[in-house]
Amino acid sequence: MDVGNYQLTVSEGGCVDMPAVITLTDPTFTVAYAFTDPSSCGVADGEILISSLTANTAYEVSYDQGGTVTGPLIFTASATGEILLSGLSTGEYELLVSYLNCVESRTVVLNCNSTLACFEIPSYFTPNSDSYHDTWKLDFENQGSCTGVIYIFDRYGKLLKTMDIRSGWDGNYNNNPMPSSDYWYLIEYIESDLSIRLNGHFTLKR
Repeated sequence: MDVGNYQLTVSEGGCVDMPAVITLTDPTFTVAYAFTDPSSCGVADGEILISSLTANTAYEVSYDQGGTVTGPLIFTASATGEILLSGLSTGEYELLVSYLNCVESRTVVLNCNSTLACFEIPSYFTPNSDSYHDTWKLDFENQGSCTGVIYIFDRYGKLLKTMDIRSGWDGNYNNNPMPSSDYWYLIEYIESDLSIRLNGHFTLKR
């Protein structure tokens, strides 16, 4: 039977019992997560471990990483109730784990364990013309000399800005100020002859 409310009436020999309302709901399940960051920037050896599953049971798993969707894929949980996603690079992963009619969602961020430290990525900026944090711009003050390009997207994946890695974004699109929200970046750069891709998000505050 499908989920929903059902009215149950029992009758026998002309006698009718008072009707009762029975509610059928979807089963629920709880999922636990653990992860291992990539060993270095540009290396796809990160892992996400999905656990607390029912052993030897098939689950549907999909994830969105920087606008690239993988899946849905069918995995069978191990005898210990685990599914391992491997070969992952740095970035934010929007995970969906499905079983029957239940869906568990979780965001997992894999960070870059690089010792190169070419730049620092600001987590927010405030384009209000007060001369403090008016642009979102990478910080090269400490060290590093690398080249590359930055792409900035809104939360729906629309490309707002393409710029050199040492340029800044003033929070405008087509000369119109964008609203306070989270925005996503994709940084592609070269350092010490190593090609690296980083993605993540930052906040625009007005």
